[in-house]
Amino acid sequence: MNIWNGYKGKGILALVLFIFYWSFYFFIGWKMDTHSKLLNEAWVVDTYFSFDQGYYIISFFLEKVDIAAATWFRHPFLYYFIQQFMWMLETVKVGNIVHGIIFIQTFLSALSVVMIYTLCCKICKNTIVSFLLAVMYGFSATMLVITWTPESFSYANFTLVLMCFVCYPFITGEKEAKIGFSIANVLLAIGITGVTLTNSFMWFLGSVMSYKKLRKKIIWTGISIVIVVVLFVLVMNANNVVLIEGLKGSMDFAAQGQNFSPEYVKPSGILVFHLLLGSSFIFGPFSEVTLRQGEQFAQLNMLPSHTMIGWIVIVSVYAFIIVAVWKNFRTEPFVRFLSFCLLFNIVLHGIVGFGASEAFIYGAHMLFTIPLLLAYGFKVMRRVKVVALCLILILIIINNFESMLYFYHFAVSNYSL
Repeated sequence: MNIWNGYKGKGILALVLFIFYWSFYFFIGWKMDTHSKLLNEAWVVDTYFSFDQGYYIISFFLEKVDIAAATWFRHPFLYYFIQQFMWMLETVKVGNIVHGIIFIQTFLSALSVVMIYTLCCKICKNTIVSFLLAVMYGFSATMLVITWTPESFSYANFTLVLMCFVCYPFITGEKEAKIGFSIANVLLAIGITGVTLTNSFMWFLGSVMSYKKLRKKIIWTGISIVIVVVLFVLVMNANNVVLIEGLKGSMDFAAQGQNFSPEYVKPSGILVFHLLLGSSFIFGPFSEVTLRQGEQFAQLNMLPSHTMIGWIVIVSVYAFIIVAVWKNFRTEPFVRFLSFCLLFNIVLHGIVGFGASEAFIYGAHMLFTIPLLLAYGFKVMRRVKVVALCLILILIIINNFESMLYFYHFAVSNYSL
């Protein structure tokens, strides 16, 4: 499939996006690591936004402590993927392992920006609008944090965007799914499910919608499921994980009986609106009150609220998305796919309540839907829509730049070298 046909200058813009964001993300991570101990392997506490970066460094990356049963259950193959990257870093004799990890994660994240750009080009057939949407995605609050944080989220984001990139022509009906796609689909199932188990639903949705014939839907999706289940059982057995214990640990986490500080205790709907749907692309206000009562260390968290600028951006973006979905839901299968992916995350975190008070970090699992759904709103071009997009982008960049400066000063002030 040649997704680049018909768009002048798109190759140059894609290269610009890749080089800029790879350099930009790596610079942020390098700055945080060289000027603070925020990513130091000794820190196994949740120092910012409830990320477990210290735990991941000493368990998944450096293998100094055992991985918990519940973590194996939620991220069954992630350890094996990460160890391949660690082998690469050791082969080239990287001196600073954390910098090597950041280098790889920022590379994958920059690739995801390019894939979002090319998909937007395919959807709205406008190079400049697609470039603006990709910049918006790349400068979103989620991407500014997950790209350099040694955790599962950058890998989850990359695999989900890759799924969209691979499945797009088959979901839309531009191409018929044959054996080549079916093999790629099995690999996507292993990658997406292996990085984060709950994301398997989105892979399942993409798989079913990519095949037009019922027989192929059943056979190839079924084969992928069987392979993933067999690998899952083998991994659990190899690491002495009792499935009931892993499931119980994950369910306990979903129950959220964690004695949160009052600032972060709100109804699930408010938490999901601000932390997941809003703060995924524009930072909300920060608080240095610890997420859980009784914790005795410096911590930076996101409040479930937004400033007036945040409200303007969030309402504008989702109003635009609602209109785009309303106009294209029946005629565009890819819009249905993206809408169901977004709805799944809202249900998981807003109704089921999985990680609701920490929902900001789960923006990595749904952020890809925002620029792609917005792109459908530009299938019919209007000058006022482009102007509105530019204004929204400017507000996002200003707000997120100021927030990242605050984040950096928090890191060097509280975790200085």
